[in-house]
Amino acid sequence: MSATEPASIPENSALERRLDLDLSPDELWELVGDGDRWPDWLVHESEVEVAPGSGGQVVDDEGIERTVELDEVVPGEAVRFRWWPSDSPAEESSVELVVAPWGDGSRLTVRESRPGLAAAWFSASALVAPVPGPSALVTSVSITSTVGITVTGSCLRAAGVQFTLAA
Repeated sequence: MSATEPASIPENSALERRLDLDLSPDELWELVGDGDRWPDWLVHESEVEVAPGSGGQVVDDEGIERTVELDEVVPGEAVRFRWWPSDSPAEESSVELVVAPWGDGSRLTVRESRPGLAAAWFSASALVAPVPGPSALVTSVSITSTVGITVTGSCLRAAGVQFTLAA
């Protein structure tokens, strides 16, 4: 299977990515909990207010305009939202961004799910992007999926990383 070839995916699919960062949980929350900061790490452009019941528009790193609706915000801990290509609401997926202390830094867990998630590549470039800044060293990355796929590359800035997606 090539990096652009869709895999056979179970009806309800999910991806979970964990990034262990050399940032305090408060520093990480400043990036996750502020839609104006999402272009620093999640998407190319963002006009999103991070508040329950709000929403907005983003343009992902692939140039796709997405509509975003925020479902839940737990200050300092989590953001849950749904997003979809603005011209294709049927491709809605649910995303959860969870910030937690981890070692001397923090862990960002990103979960994305939707029926028939198009291989492990749906939004992968956007949701694996590193948090920028001199102290934002990614110390480890773990990605899991309902499909077994291994991707090796260096899509995290200044870090060669092997991504293993496993059932």
